[in-house]
Amino acid sequence: MLDEVSDRCPFRRRAAPYYERFSTTPVVVKPFDVRSRQVARDYGDRLRALLDGLDVDIHVRGSTAFEIAGKGDIEFGVFPGEDDWGKTLGKLEDVYG
Repeated sequence: MLDEVSDRCPFRRRAAPYYERFSTTPVVVKPFDVRSRQVARDYGDRLRALLDGLDVDIHVRGSTAFEIAGKGDIEFGVFPGEDDWGKTLGKLEDVYG
C-alpha cells in the first residue's frame, strides 16, 4: 500500500528523474587526512593575527570541520561584527586581493 501511495505522490514523480541521473556504482571514500586539522589550526592562527583587535568570529567550515574527506581545501567562515565589516574586508583584501 505504501508503494501505491508513494507512486501517486507528485513530488516523487518530479524527483525521480533527478535522482535517476546519478550512478549507482559504488565509490571509494577516502579517510579524513588528520594533517588537515593542523593546517586549519595554523591558517586560523594567521587569520586571527591579521584580524586582531576587530570584532570577528572565525570558524573552520566544510569537510575539515566535520573531519570527513574532501577536495583538500580548508574553508573558513569569517563573521565580522556589525561595526567592523569594512575594516575586516579591507584587511582581507590587502592580503588576499
